[in-house]
Amino acid sequence: GDCEIGQIHEIFKRLGTPDDETWPGFSKSPLYRNSFPEWRRLPPSELYPGVCQEARELLDSIFIYDQGKRISSKHILKCSFLRDVPGPIPLRVLKEMYQKKEKQKTKVDPT
Repeated sequence: GDCEIGQIHEIFKRLGTPDDETWPGFSKSPLYRNSFPEWRRLPPSELYPGVCQEARELLDSIFIYDQGKRISSKHILKCSFLRDVPGPIPLRVLKEMYQKKEKQKTKVDPT
């Protein structure tokens, strides 16, 4: 969205407009507006197109309004989907990769 309310609407269009069932106490929150359009949450296949089932399940457990039902960061890091993710690349290696790429670039295009 191009403004605050526009951004909120974009979130609601995808995750559904929150209510007291999906976000306990929402109707009493200063964020609540009874003028919000009522959108239903999109199914995971539409929210995360082209993503494997395991990733969809993880993302779906993250994007939950009710913090009591939302997965914790500790549990996210233990998720099987993230077990095979490589660790960070050391800065030294990144610099070497960049320098190698720059050398190749100058060989192809001497300008």
